Amino acid sequence: MSRSSIHDTGRSTSSYSPAGTGTSCADDGISCTIDRCAASSTTCEHPLRTDRCRIGGTCYADGDPNPSMGCEECDPARSRTSWTPRADGFVGCGGAQTMCCGGGCVGTCTHVSTPYCDGAAQPGNECAVCNGATHAWDAVGDGTTCGGGGGACDSGTCAMCDPPCPTGMCCTLTAPDPPPADPMCGVCQVGGPGQ
Repeated sequence: MSRSSIHDTGRSTSSYSPAGTGTSCADDGISCTIDRCAASSTTCEHPLRTDRCRIGGTCYADGDPNPSMGCEECDPARSRTSWTPRADGFVGCGGAQTMCCGGGCVGTCTHVSTPYCDGAAQPGNECAVCNGATHAWDAVGDGTTCGGGGGACDSGTCAMCDPPCPTGMCCTLTAPDPPPADPMCGVCQVGGPGQ
């Protein structure tokens, strides 16, 4: 007799009857399953709990990280049998100064207490980008167009052309021959660097 069948003399005196649906039955030894009798049968079933994941034969609670990839987690609402990507912006995926960005765990840089992903432009300074490996803001190449086309990057800051370049032209630090009177303002040219 299995635990999914019972001796119920009110239903039969010569055989066992199915136990009620949901009656607990033999434990399958897996902590994230429910051991219960199936509806209208003498079979014991072991469905996965709705608040757990079972991935690669291991049970995980809702929110548990993938041990080998911090930007994936157990999210039973989305999948109970495979890892779910964490949203971009999840901090600490690989230790201090890391964050989930574009599905991967990358190094970050901080600006006014806010972390930014590797490769992100520094807020308020388009001439510096985050180097996630060093957690520092690196200057982009001198001469890179900035300021909406009216300036060029110079040692990590945007040097604006003065006077501004006409519409359709961009400022560049590429010196003409002869050089301009103010070398910081650069020169205007059609297209410009990066255009």
